[in-house]
Amino acid sequence: MTFNKFDSKKSFALLLFYFIGYTVILSSIPFLIAGFLIGLNVSGDYLNSLTIIFQSISLAILIYLSKDFLKLELKSFKENFVGSIIKVPLYYIGMYIINILISLVFNLLNATNSNQVLIEELLNTATSSYVFLAVIVAPIIEEIIFRAVIFRNLYEKNKLIAYIVSSFLFGLLHVIGSLASFNMNDFMYIFVYMNMGLWLSYSYAKHKNIFTSILFHMLNNIIAVAIILII
Repeated sequence: MTFNKFDSKKSFALLLFYFIGYTVILSSIPFLIAGFLIGLNVSGDYLNSLTIIFQSISLAILIYLSKDFLKLELKSFKENFVGSIIKVPLYYIGMYIINILISLVFNLLNATNSNQVLIEELLNTATSSYVFLAVIVAPIIEEIIFRAVIFRNLYEKNKLIAYIVSSFLFGLLHVIGSLASFNMNDFMYIFVYMNMGLWLSYSYAKHKNIFTSILFHMLNNIIAVAIILII
């Protein structure tokens, strides 16, 4: 079993879209529009709806750019559906056990996870848009970028480097705010997200299918969101 691939031009286009089009431009527009409406004294809470709209646009663009790849992946995923359904919960348990051990060490060091605090605040203030982002948008977009593009391209050259680089970048994405504010205590939580990135990469490499890691990512985020909402 081998990976389905993006060619170099498509890989570059996807990376460009993610790091500039999605992360910088499309993710900022809802805040700019909402701020503009507030400046015009237009009443109403538009940020939640605007966020869902522009996250949907981002997802649609990425799926369009990846449509040929995703068709091939979906076909092989259907053929190995049962195996993925059985293995994904096991991957999650393995990841979760290691993350508990990492968190216990960080608790002893009095480290804090501001990304987790931010997630809790977003769930309280913009529940529907954040659930949509965490459960649907992020798993699909991040798996295509970090696994199907970054990990897969590096994997062909050096498997160890592929795991390290893709997982580090994935972890960095989730603690970038801590790095920007020089909060090294909080930045240590990059290891929690790197561990998640390693398990996601392993599930992708094991099954050679992006839908397996997307399913794994969705399961993780659904459980995380559900726990926060219940508590």
